[in-house]
Amino acid sequence: MIQVQWFTRACPGEIIKMRATDIDMSVDVWRYRPTKHKNTWRGKGRIIYLGPRAQDAVRPFLTTTGYLL
Repeated sequence: MIQVQWFTRACPGEIIKMRATDIDMSVDVWRYRPTKHKNTWRGKGRIIYLGPRAQDAVRPFLTTTGYLL
């Protein structure tokens, strides 16, 4: 979790709630869209980009069906 947070600069709560279904892996830099975040009530979206090092930290956990980390 700490590595992913370090590489993405995401909030701890966003990393804890990360699921494989919320990650768009169809591009080189993956996009994680949390379902809830601090600006959800304002109708704003949030995208967290996962580069190569963050992908390496997340990849071993992608086989799980629920939350990743």
